[in-house]
Amino acid sequence: MVIAVYAILSSYRERRYGTPFFLFGWKPVVVLSESMEPTYTSGDILIVRERTGAPEPDDIILFRATGFGMDTYVTHRLIGKDEGGYITKGDHNEHADPGRVQEADILGTVEYILF
Repeated sequence: MVIAVYAILSSYRERRYGTPFFLFGWKPVVVLSESMEPTYTSGDILIVRERTGAPEPDDIILFRATGFGMDTYVTHRLIGKDEGGYITKGDHNEHADPGRVQEADILGTVEYILF
């Protein structure tokens, strides 16, 4: 029941304000693709902790991807940083993601796989 109420509240706030809603610094996220297999698979529910500082290499981060005609949220591994920003990659993907992620676009880090 608590998860259902949170999901409804979260969905409403995200639609109204256009940004992910973290309750007490935490947010559940449903995986929609296979890009992070075998770490997690499509349908898994992840628990993301809201960002409190700079991410570390090998962290799995939730970020807003706005380049290349996209405007979506992505959960991929942070594999490096250069002068252009953070470099990310899905564990199942052969190559790093195109473009760079800016620190302002990083919303949090994956802390748990719920199921």
